Amino acid sequence: MLIGFFCVVFCLLFAFVIVPMGTGLIGKTTEIVRVKDTIRVGDQISNKNVEVVEVSGYNLPANVTKKLDQVDGKYSMAKLEPGDYVLESKLVSDMITSGNYMSSLDGSKQIISVTIKEFANGISGKLMPGDVVMVLNNAEAANNRSTAYPELQYVKVLAVTAQTGVDMGGEKVSDDTELPATVTLLVNKTQTQLLTGLEKSGNIIFALVYRGDEDTANQFLQKQEEVFKAGGF
Repeated sequence: MLIGFFCVVFCLLFAFVIVPMGTGLIGKTTEIVRVKDTIRVGDQISNKNVEVVEVSGYNLPANVTKKLDQVDGKYSMAKLEPGDYVLESKLVSDMITSGNYMSSLDGSKQIISVTIKEFANGISGKLMPGDVVMVLNNAEAANNRSTAYPELQYVKVLAVTAQTGVDMGGEKVSDDTELPATVTLLVNKTQTQLLTGLEKSGNIIFALVYRGDEDTANQFLQKQEEVFKAGGF
């Protein structure tokens, strides 16, 4: 009789409480951003490759995007197929500063790494991705002045890497910290040729020009582009 009583109570709870609650959750809908065309790693997202659709709100990932302005203009860090939800964790605002700089090339720029031959040459381990630097050559010093090049006034840093191949982020240097060994830069063909020559026979020193918001950094990089246009490099 006791078992029968509890069975009846459970059936009543299931029929009048659990089922209605579950039906309410499943029946509730919400708008989310969904992929409509294949998006490759590094592709920029817009209303051309995603759409807003209404789906059941039941069991949705917590970080699913729900509005176009959450994804518009951002870049995908993973390949997304039609029908996939767009998750915030798969998006970045800038492929370069995110570390996925290899996917940002469009044919107009190249990526090159140069060696930090002495600790002080790399601003004592303080360089960070996104920095704008001036590149100087201390091997060709005249009148106690290192050589500066108009082609290398404003260059964007993509990565600072330790000898083991691990990218660094301007961490505080301690006894256990790996020292930076190379700096990876975003450059054009002329800058690539100059830097490879300096890597072989020069002594490259970096001077920090700017660290901060992306719009201001791009203004410095635009000034560098104007130097090339005016100088005919």
